Amino acid sequence: MLLPKDQVLITESQLSPVVIICAIVFIIIAFLSVLGRTFTKIAVLRSFGLDDGLIFAGLILSCAQTAAVIVASAYGIGQHWNVLEFSAKITTEKSIYAAALLYIASQCFAKLSVLAFVLDLSPRRDYRKISLVIAASILAWAIASEFAAAFQCSLPYVWEPLSSQSCFNLRIFWTCFATLNILSDAMLIVWPTVIVSHIQTTWKRKVFVISCFASRLLTIAAIIAQIIYINRIEVAEDWTYSSWQSVTITQLVQALSISTACIPYMKPFLESLESGMMRSDDLRRRRQGSKGTYGLQSSSRNGSIPLGNSQHRSIPPPLVLDSLRNMADTANSTEVQADSNGGDHDSISSQAKIIKQTSSFAVYNEPRLHIK
Repeated sequence: MLLPKDQVLITESQLSPVVIICAIVFIIIAFLSVLGRTFTKIAVLRSFGLDDGLIFAGLILSCAQTAAVIVASAYGIGQHWNVLEFSAKITTEKSIYAAALLYIASQCFAKLSVLAFVLDLSPRRDYRKISLVIAASILAWAIASEFAAAFQCSLPYVWEPLSSQSCFNLRIFWTCFATLNILSDAMLIVWPTVIVSHIQTTWKRKVFVISCFASRLLTIAAIIAQIIYINRIEVAEDWTYSSWQSVTITQLVQALSISTACIPYMKPFLESLESGMMRSDDLRRRRQGSKGTYGLQSSSRNGSIPLGNSQHRSIPPPLVLDSLRNMADTANSTEVQADSNGGDHDSISSQAKIIKQTSSFAVYNEPRLHIK
């Protein structure tokens, strides 16, 4: 069979096409995930926030990283080092160097996007502070890793781990980076679970919401495989050929990190967050002239006590996360206390003597509420 002159066959000693094909497939999956996330959020929430900007930044960095990997694979990755020309070796080393820096940045932005989303879910101020601390830790980890990867070898040839005389052990560095990557992903599963467990909704909805964040277990599994293949690279002998599996798994990790960050924006998930609140179409109908009520719940020291019916006026376009956070703030700030003597001396008190309200909606209490 006749083949074009520039077409490369996949053989035992030529695995570059495998890396290129996998890299393209994985970045397409990441792109479609972000695209679906954006359309879903605009359709349900009609908003574009910080988390969306962060995930778009992560996607752009991932596309650039994939391009660098494709160039590296076209010139050397998946091929034996001793058959490469000198110019091909230099191009491969520079491309892998650039891909490493872009990979670290894309991981950072994908994680920060999840945390920005979690920050909107946080019902309490101390929860938001913890979310910010986690975000600062991830940012510090990424900056330190970028600095280390940028100066992995002595100047001026920082991209040549084989040619330079003074380079640190790249196998140890990437193993440590991957380990911390696993720990940060685990935190992005555990911490949202803690927050969601305190949101007042049914356990069925809680389990569904938590399972969306738990999808990052797929990323953790891929990172474990990445660590295994990193330690199989023969750096001193034939690293361009022995690293093709590690490079491919790295592309998978990158795609999963972005894709799993988009899963919580699925329409069923966003609708689950609307539990206890009116749906978007109902809100639109109510804005057009009709009025309605729904019950909020407030957490007291002895349990959850219904506050009764509330009326909504001048409701702006539905922002589910803002409404959820406002509901949680109201629930955490209001305490209903009953007089020990009972009777007509029951009273309602709160930390601020009022129920907090934002521009999203207003909540009005009945002037008196009796607790039996």
